[in-house]
Amino acid sequence: MDSRRRRGAVDRGRHGEFRSDHVYDRGGESPTEEAKEVFATMHRYQGVLGVIATLSNGMVIMSTMPDKDDTNRYARMAAGLCSDCRSSIGAGRKEQLNYFTVKDGNHEIVVTPGRLYTIIVVKKQQEPLEEASQ
Repeated sequence: MDSRRRRGAVDRGRHGEFRSDHVYDRGGESPTEEAKEVFATMHRYQGVLGVIATLSNGMVIMSTMPDKDDTNRYARMAAGLCSDCRSSIGAGRKEQLNYFTVKDGNHEIVVTPGRLYTIIVVKKQQEPLEEASQ
């Protein structure tokens, strides 16, 4: 077997592009298709206004937010908070940041940082249920 053909090998694609076999290990689904599926799944939840995918530095990769300025504002905010959270947890500790929620005014922002990507979900803040008075 050719060493370039083993699982995970990087192969030279057409027109000088590189591609990894890992991308296609999920039944032929590309990362973009997978991201679109995740975005569609998130939008099925009640109150979701938009979903944003960013790199760890805050650069927006994909977004379903209607306003570009809001998208960039949420991305910058999440990148700064993720950096602060990671530094407060510490590099040598076993704890890992899975997600955190920020509430501001009428919105609830759920941030899920990853090693390479960060997913930000912006949704309407749910009103607390008022207890029935007797």
